Parts: sequence; structure tokens; C-alpha cells
Amino acid sequence: MKAAVIGSYWGTLEIVLGSFFHNMRFPMSGTILSFFSVVLLVSFSRLWRENGLFWRASLIAALMKSISPSAVILGPMTGIMLEGFIMESFVFLFGKNIAGYIAGGAMAVFSALLHKLITLLVLYGYNLVRLLVYLYQYALEKLNISESGQDAWLIVALFVSIYLAIGSLAAFIGYYIGNRAEQLKKNNTLSLSGPPTTVFSFSSGYSIAWLLLHLALLSALLWVTGHLPLGYAALLVFSYVAVCIIRYKQAVRHLKKPFFWIQLVVITLLASLVWNGFKSGTLFNREGLITGLQMNLRAILVMVSFSAISVELRNPLVRVVLFKRGFARLYLSLNLAFSSMPLLMEAFARPREIMRKPVSVITRTLALAESLLESFAESMDRQPLIYLVTGAVGAGKTAWLKKLVAELKKTGLKPSGLLAEGILENGQKKGYRLVSVTDGASKPFGFAGKKKGKISTGRFTFYPDAIHWGEDVLWRSLSDNPDVMIVDEVGSLELKGQGWAHAIAALLKESSVPQVWAVRSRLVDAVQAAWNFRAAGILEAGKDTPRDLVQKLKNHSSDPHQQEPRLR
Repeated sequence: MKAAVIGSYWGTLEIVLGSFFHNMRFPMSGTILSFFSVVLLVSFSRLWRENGLFWRASLIAALMKSISPSAVILGPMTGIMLEGFIMESFVFLFGKNIAGYIAGGAMAVFSALLHKLITLLVLYGYNLVRLLVYLYQYALEKLNISESGQDAWLIVALFVSIYLAIGSLAAFIGYYIGNRAEQLKKNNTLSLSGPPTTVFSFSSGYSIAWLLLHLALLSALLWVTGHLPLGYAALLVFSYVAVCIIRYKQAVRHLKKPFFWIQLVVITLLASLVWNGFKSGTLFNREGLITGLQMNLRAILVMVSFSAISVELRNPLVRVVLFKRGFARLYLSLNLAFSSMPLLMEAFARPREIMRKPVSVITRTLALAESLLESFAESMDRQPLIYLVTGAVGAGKTAWLKKLVAELKKTGLKPSGLLAEGILENGQKKGYRLVSVTDGASKPFGFAGKKKGKISTGRFTFYPDAIHWGEDVLWRSLSDNPDVMIVDEVGSLELKGQGWAHAIAALLKESSVPQVWAVRSRLVDAVQAAWNFRAAGILEAGKDTPRDLVQKLKNHSSDPHQQEPRLR
């Protein structure tokens, strides 16, 4: 959770200042962002001394960067993670002292320059290096300056020294701010106005198949641009670009910027003029022209492909993978970080003020960190225990829940909520009806078949008025002071924001009563990821018995404070 706090600060600052620099066409924006990143990390290290916070915070900040309006997010995300891991490494080597902070800060800011160089190499290929070498040699010849390797290295050393000095200054400022913020924390002069709320929502429109296709085509077309004749390569690349423009209209808006095309024209002209030009005795070189066009073709391919991949990486299925692969801690921490963004965006004020008074603004907002951490902890504590009853279609989840309701009543516990019973005709399920657990009231819910203009999923169509009725039942259940809430079921409709989606959000936010949800087996991970929780228990209909769950619920009812922690 502390990494979530740091990551929320870092990610918010990257988004706020990054958008400002992007709109203002600010030079050296990556270096300035690295400067502020080091200031933040060192400041927080003075407040909290736990090991491993830097690299954890960098992961969270990088993932938060994924919602940035920028079309390409892979570069900034890798840059953020690189800075966090560099800071963590140097603090590990030298300790949490001024020497460790300065060494780490210097290298973290210097990594911004390295990251930029690597990005240009990825974009234009190694021919960019050759072009710069030719340009350097051509300039020396025209200015009648003898080539000296020593002079070249002095220029490199000067650039490196400037970046190292900027990083050292950032670390020193962060050390000073951290000490000041610690005093403000002790004085307890600032606090949050309210608890954070989760802002993640499950959405559609992404495709794992498209993501894999882009990765494969990018590799194949990069080979094409370097080995096939320019005409054939251009035909294949622009065919791919046309498909991306059709599918990702917003993601390729980088191609609409005049500066991008001016950059390509300049590279083409330089390649035409200096590519072996001074050796052949002519300024214009056909080989240079073709090389410049190949570099530009590669740049367009990489830019468009990375834009498309960036869109697909926002796929909600990534959250499911995080849960499946044991990264629930990271995912839940990321949700906490996202929830604090509105508060921090307001606290950071305007970007111009950050630039004019960085020490004052960061010190003031850093004093909120402890309060934000407490709010994160309260937010996790408020989450109710949620048990999932799973099974395939027709596995008897509703029948299992009905037995659970009966067992709960026998033990004196009060259940409430909603059941969705199947309507059978000649052994075939012809529809559903909703049943209130509290009073037994029922209403037709859906029927087998499709009907235009109605809400449907799978082979069933559902009545909108029945959905409203079911939501009302769940809402009223909150005022019944139940011991257990039943929700049957949470599935594809809810993942699309329909069905009981809004009522479920209210149950999670307003109630601490344990809940039991019916969920199909294949949707268990998606449901947990969509509503940002980790199930207290997963029971399988037909295998586990309701009595096992009743005993757990009874223990919780007798001592509600004895809960399993959310972050396990």
C-alpha cells in the first residue's frame, strides 16, 4: 500500500506534467520528468524506510501511465520502470543516505538520455547512427577542422556530466523536501477530505488476437524494411498502416502532427546530402536518399505499430492475468493508486505552479502521504468478505444458494438478496425468474431466444423492467440489516456494465456485510479483476456443501473483526 501511495504520486505527476509538456511542446520534457521523479522518490524514502518501495512504485506509476492520452505509452512506461529500478539498485548498494540518493538520482536522470537514444534507435534503426557519423565528418570537413577523437569524447563527457549534475540536484532537493515533509507529518497539519473510491471499470473492445498479430507483424515488417526493395517494403508497410488507421483512429493521431513529418523530411534530406557525399564529390547521393526513405518507413511502421499495441495493452484481460499469475497484490495496489488520482491532481494544482515552486508544491502534497496511506488501509478494511459459488452452466449454482439460504435461516442468520431461478419446460430451460431472498417475491426475468432492442447474453434475452426490479431488491436489502447478502448471478451482463453492475458497486461501497455471489467458473478471475477484490473463498457447486460456508459466515457474524486480509 505504501508503494501504491508513492506510485499514485509519481503516476499523477507524470500524467499532469507530461500532458502539459506535450501541449506546450516543451524541450527536454523527459529529463524534467525524470528530475521530478527522483525528487519524489528520495522524498518518500525519508518518510518511509522500507526496502523495495522504489521498484514497486515504478511498476504502479508505469501502469498508471497507460491511461495517459498519449498514443504511445510503451516508451514512457519502460522509462519510468527503468528509473525506479536504478534508484532501488543504488540505494541497495550505498544505503539510504545522501550518497546513495545522489548516486541513484544521477543515474536515474542520466537514464532518460539513454532511454531517448534507445528509442531513436528502435524508431529509425542503426542507420541513424551511420547518418550522424557521416554528418559529423561532413561538418568537420566543411569547417576545415581536423578530426579528434579526444574532442568528441569531451563533448560526450560534457553531456553526461550535465545529466549527472541534474540528477544529483534532484536527489539533494528530494532529501531536503523529505525532511520538511516529515515535520509536517508530525504536526498533522493536513488530512484527506474523504476516502478514495475505485475508478477501474471492466470494458470491451480489445482483442488478445490483435495484440499477438501486431507483435508478429511488427517483427516481420521490420525485417521487410531492411531486406526487400523499397517499393515492395512500402507497399506492405502502408497496407498494415491502413488497417491500423481504420481500427485505431485515435491511436494513430501522432501521424497528424506536422512535426513528425517535418522530422522525416529532415532525415531524408540529410541522408541524401551527406551519405558518403563528401567522399564521392557530390552533395546528392542516391543511396542516401533510399536509406533515408527506408529509415522513415521504419519510423512510420514502429510508431503506428506501437500505437496499436499500446491500445491493446489496455485490455482488461491483463487484470485477469494478474490475478491468475499471482499478482493480485500489484493489481489491488494499482486500483488504490488510481482511486487517489482526482485528489492528487487537485493537490498538485496547476503544472505552471509546479514548475515555478516545485519545493513548496511537492512538500505540501507530500504531507498528505500518511493520510492517504491510512485511507488506503481503511478502504481495504471496509471491503466485505465475498465468497464465490462457481460451476459451469447448469451446474446447480442457484440450487446450491437456495440450500445455503435454508441453512442460514436454521442457524439464526438473516440472509437477503436475489436468486435467479431457471424455468424448466420438458426438461429444457426456457427462461428465468427473479426471487427475493427476503420475502419470496418473484418476477419473470428472461426467456430463451433473441429479440431486437432487448438486453441479451448467450441464448437468453432479459426484461429491462425485471433488471430494475432486481436492482431495487438488492438496494432494499441494504436497509434490512442482513447477516449475509446473496447475488445470483454475476456474469457477462455485469462485466459489460449491465444487469446488477451498479447495485454491486453500491453493495461493495456501502455495506460491510459478507456476500455470496454465483459466478460461472470461466468468469471467476474476470469478476474479481473487474470489481477489485480477492474472494475470501471459492466454492464449487456439486462439490462443496453449503454447511461449510455457513460455519464460516457464522464465525464472522459472531466476531466481524476477524477477517482475512484483502492483500494476501
